[in-house]
Amino acid sequence: MFISEYTEIEKNGLKFLKAIRSDKLVEKKGYLLEFDDDIDMQLAIFRIKGELFCLSNICLHRHASEIYNGIIRDNTVTCPLHGWSYNYRTGENVNTKNGKACLKTYQIFEENNYIYIEKPEIKIPKWRDINYDYNEDN
Repeated sequence: MFISEYTEIEKNGLKFLKAIRSDKLVEKKGYLLEFDDDIDMQLAIFRIKGELFCLSNICLHRHASEIYNGIIRDNTVTCPLHGWSYNYRTGENVNTKNGKACLKTYQIFEENNYIYIEKPEIKIPKWRDINYDYNEDN
C-alpha cells in the first residue's frame, strides 16, 4: 500500500499510521511493513518482552531488506545475511568496527488492537541518489 492509503492520526504533535492488527505481531518475530511509494521504504516491527519497536528494514551493510528476519538477542537484532547487529531501541550499529551508521527508528504504539507507527518520510538513500556529490562528505 502507499503511505497515503493508510489511516493517519495525530498524537503528541506527530503523525502516525494505523499499520497492522495487533494479532499479526508475534513475540520476537519481526513483521515486514512495505510501502509502494519506494522500494527502500520498508520497516521492521517487533514485539520484544511486550514492548514494541520499529526500525528501517534495510541493513546498512549491503542494503538487504532482511532486518525483520533478524535474530533477536541482548537488545539487538542481527541481520541474517551478513551478521550486522543493531540495537533495536536506538538503531545503532553495535559493532563500531563497521562504522557509526544507524538504522532509522520510528515511534510506535498499540491502541484498540492495532499497531500505529510514526509516519515515515520518503527519502532517497545517498547510495541511490544519482545527483548526490559524494565528495562533499569528505
